[in-house]
Parts: sequence; structure tokens; C-alpha cells
Amino acid sequence: RYGTNLMKKKQSKDTSQLLQQLKQRVALPLDEPDSAAYDDAWRTEANDASHLLIPLVNEAFGEHYSRNAIVTFAPNEHLLNRQDGETALRITDTSFSIEEAPADEETPAGESPVEEAPAGESLAEEAAAGESPAEKSLIKEDPGSGRQDIGTPDYLEHGRQSKKHFLMECESSPSNGKILVRIFEYIAQIGLDQESGLEDGRLTVRIPRAAVIFLRSNRNTRNSMEIAIEMDGRTLVSKVPAIKISDYSLEDIFEKELYILLPFFLFNYERRFEELEHNKEQLEELKRVYRDIGARLDALAMECAEAGDAHAGRNGLVDEFTKRTLMDMANKVAGKLAAHYPNVRKGVRSIMGGKILNYEAKRIRDEAMIEALEGALERENAATKAATASTLASVAERMILLHTDGGTISEVTGFDHDEIEAMARKLEVNLVWTKPVQ
Repeated sequence: RYGTNLMKKKQSKDTSQLLQQLKQRVALPLDEPDSAAYDDAWRTEANDASHLLIPLVNEAFGEHYSRNAIVTFAPNEHLLNRQDGETALRITDTSFSIEEAPADEETPAGESPVEEAPAGESLAEEAAAGESPAEKSLIKEDPGSGRQDIGTPDYLEHGRQSKKHFLMECESSPSNGKILVRIFEYIAQIGLDQESGLEDGRLTVRIPRAAVIFLRSNRNTRNSMEIAIEMDGRTLVSKVPAIKISDYSLEDIFEKELYILLPFFLFNYERRFEELEHNKEQLEELKRVYRDIGARLDALAMECAEAGDAHAGRNGLVDEFTKRTLMDMANKVAGKLAAHYPNVRKGVRSIMGGKILNYEAKRIRDEAMIEALEGALERENAATKAATASTLASVAERMILLHTDGGTISEVTGFDHDEIEAMARKLEVNLVWTKPVQ
């Protein structure tokens, strides 16, 4: 199934070339934790389980994308042009767009293509209700103040929620304000690189909506930040929501389907590492939490298997591959975060299990894809041979009807003497053989 889905998506690629690339990737050694472990874990799960970004976007921006929405990634490397003429390379964490799939592909008949908001309120909805400092990022204008908030309201286009662009940055340090400078550089350059348009003397730059995931936070870490641009006596303000790991309990994560945050849940225990390292009872409490996470993921994967859907991204469920991805990334984060606390690290890893990036789940999937693609390639070759044989048989028959020399027919089509004579008898033609059969 993976091979079939992949070939549909990669129709422009040669199957054998894709197969060779997969074999090369499987041969790579499994990676170990390094200084960029948190960024690696975030980018890996975002790319390999991109459907998990959808509920996170709904939570951060107050969107209502369905589980079947299409996530498309943009390049994450950008060259920033400086005033001194120099350029600087910037690598963003995750830049992507989301668009609802066409209604005839995503939902059963009679159902709306845009899913109702899940139970509980998103950050943006809480803000609109005055229940949180986080604010909903909609276009607002106050003529008296000259202030305008930049954003995009929820609306439908051609019967489905329109395509929008987003930037998600994963930050391991509590906010010191510098993150906003980076965000501004990123969104401006992404707008120029990806979505700019120049026509009739007018440059249109479509700025993606940005949010920051704070793995660590303190009392100075705001729930929402702003980038203000003063221009022509007016101030344009873009809201930058903050997703703080410390704000989400395990119940919150599973209720809102924010599974993509699970690998970083250990940050909520970081301040207690010293106590956990030397207190077996407290460490056992942490292990119980991770056993609960594992059990819940197992249940979701089983639900997906029973539904018979091989690709979780099409129905929002966590399949076996997605489960292993989350657990592998939790291992990677634990290896870095608890590097100096062996009991804590081993406690988490003993439950999460598995290898890490280039990680076990990806290797299992790639090997399955190799097997599927090899089968597809064999079938493709067999079909090609069958089609070729059929074409050559038609050519041979036409040459027989024209009373072409049997040796010439054999030379052109590759059929031997007996095969050509059998065709000739069927067509009731007596052939002449003056040329030797090769």
C-alpha cells in the first residue's frame, strides 16, 4: 500500500531511481543524539508525520482544518540579503501550507468537508473569549488608532477552507525577544521566496502566519507576541502565538490530538531531574506516566489497524508507523535532555524503546516500500514485455499476410521458425523461407 501511494505521489519519478534512493537511505547508520537533538526531533516528526501538524495549527491559530487536509512543505533554507551586500543563510524549522482536500476525496457523502471544531477551545478561541492572553490573529482595524492587525480570518473558498501558509519554530530557550527578530526575518524572506508577485509596478508579498513552540518557559514567556510594522502613519501588527509545553497536560494533548508535542513532554519534568535521579519512588511515577503514553498510543495504533487504513494521514489516526515515530523522537529528546541523569534517561527509554534518527520506524517503512516498489517494478517489466510481445505478434502477422520472407519476419520480430510457421498456418498462408533464421 505504501508503494502504491508513493507511486501516485511521485508519478514524475522513475520507479527504479526511487527504489535506489530508498535502498541507499536504508543503508545509512542510525543517528545518535547531538546538540541539535530537539530541532532534529521536531523536523523529523513534522516531516514524517505531517498530518499531526493539522491539530497543532488549529490549536495555535483557531483554524478548523479537517484531518484530511493536505500539508505541503516549503523549502526551509533561505538566503537573507543584507544592507552591506552580504547574504546570510537561514534555516527555518517548519514552513508549510495547509489546504482542505477536495470534498469528493476527503469525506463520505452527506458530510461537510470542513470538520467541526473539536471539544475544548484553541488558544485563539480562548483569546477571543478573553480567557487567555493569547489573541486571535484576524484582520482588525481601528481608524482612530491607525492600528491594523495582520492575519487571515476563517473563510471558505470553493466549498472548502482556503489554502494558508504557516511557519512553526521550535525554541528550547525561554523567550528573550530575539526570537521575534528571527521570525520577522523568516516570514519576510519566505514571502519573497515563495509567494511574491510583481505585476504592473506592484509587489505583493504574502506573509505566512507564524507561531513558536516553547519547550521551556518562565514567567517572562508570553502567551502571544507581536511583530509591529509602522508605515504611512499606521501600525500593522502580526500576532505570533506561543505554544508552551508547560501549558499542556497529558489529558490536554490527547483530547486535542496534539500528539506532535508528546516527544517534548519530558520538559515538564526537567526541574525535577535531580530528585527523580535519586528517588526511586519518584522515578517510578515518571515511568508510570510514560507507560500511560505508550498504552494510549498502542490503543490508537490498534484502532487504525482495525479500521484497515494503512496511512494515518488520511483519517487523523495514529498508525503503527506514526506511533513508532513519536516514541523514537521521545527517545531522542530524552537522550539529550537527561544526558546527565542516567536513571531518568534509562527510565524513559526502557518504556519508549526503539532506535532513534535515522530511526527504526523509518527503516521498517522504507524496507516495506522497497519490497512494494520491487514488486511494482517487476509487474511493470512483465506488463511491458507482454505489451511488446503482443505488438511484435501483430507485426509478424501483417508481414505474413504480405507474404514476406520467413527469414525477414524472424529477423524483424525475433520469433523463431516454428513460432512464425504456427502463425502462418493460423492465417492459412504458405511462407517462403530463403533467408536463414538467426
